[in-house]
Amino acid sequence: MGLKLEAIIPKSYLRWIKEKLEYLETEINEKNFVISQIYFSLILFSLIFFLSKNLFLAFFSFLIGFLTFVFLLYLSVENSKKKVEVNLPEFISLFSSNIKSGLTLEAAILASCRKEFGILDKIFRNIGKEIYSGKPIEEVLKKYSKKYKIETLQRFLYLLEEGIKKGSKISDLLFEISEDLRSRNVLKKELSSIISLYTMFIFFAVSFGMPILFGITTYFVYTIQTLAPKGFEAKIPINIPLSFKGIDIDVNFIRNFAILSILITSFFSSMIIGALKEGNEKIGIKYFPIILTISLLLYFAIQIVISQMMGFIIS
Repeated sequence: MGLKLEAIIPKSYLRWIKEKLEYLETEINEKNFVISQIYFSLILFSLIFFLSKNLFLAFFSFLIGFLTFVFLLYLSVENSKKKVEVNLPEFISLFSSNIKSGLTLEAAILASCRKEFGILDKIFRNIGKEIYSGKPIEEVLKKYSKKYKIETLQRFLYLLEEGIKKGSKISDLLFEISEDLRSRNVLKKELSSIISLYTMFIFFAVSFGMPILFGITTYFVYTIQTLAPKGFEAKIPINIPLSFKGIDIDVNFIRNFAILSILITSFFSSMIIGALKEGNEKIGIKYFPIILTISLLLYFAIQIVISQMMGFIIS
């Protein structure tokens, strides 16, 4: 059964999954990952179809289940890349100390590896082993620079390669790189604290401000349609007749428009938060379910609260 499922998956997608799994500390291969992804999506499809008897909804749930795996994999890869950026200065510092103590390059690399470094430990253990096996250092460094597309790691491997080529004192070069990366990480934290004010403003505006306004508007339209289905006339003190014929807009249209607006705004606001906070708008999608849930709950809750308040005042 697994082979039949595997046969329908494009090879390009399997290669992409394999590349992403390289960033993770896992023994799962790309084939098992995709098969699990399909099984989960089929189970979700069957469950939704059994409960709703709606083929379109069931197919949509299958698509959501399939994309959920991709999204979770993407988030795991991005978290792994972040750990590399955080742990790299510490690794380089150990690397520099081992070089100063008289170890060869490959021995210093292996001696600097620590399990707590996560994927960084795996990368440099493989680099050290390949250099030990007799492969040219420059060739190995270029290989892993292309394989792992992590900007900070790629810059470090490039500088290390250039330093070896030009005969620089590697220990001093490593120490300077380590200090520069530490300073960069500190600056990122300071900027993050400043940017958090902007992200909080966007979060509260979208999660609270927008649904409250939409909720009040929806209830206002519903109230007018209920009280004035046929229209009525009113006069102000200066005897200028004003006729009020009600409104032609259907309250369901207002409600659907509000929900669609909340959905779209929540999606793009989550991407903006990701761009500001994480430096990558795609990571911000993880905030989308939270913002959307809060917005929709508040949208419906505010209508209930206003309805209860008006009922209490009138009674």
